[in-house]
Amino acid sequence: MGRPRFTGSWLHKALVRLCVGMLAILGIKLSALYLLGAALVFGLHRDHFFD
Repeated sequence: MGRPRFTGSWLHKALVRLCVGMLAILGIKLSALYLLGAALVFGLHRDHFFD
């Protein structure tokens, strides 16, 4: 092809790294929300259980 291979692989690595970083941030946010929700539900159920 007309393009050099080096720039293509560099761009590919940058895109992969960006996607991985965004997925990691999204996963951390989702797991934090999940843990918060689980703690809230557990706390409510525990209060209900002890009443």
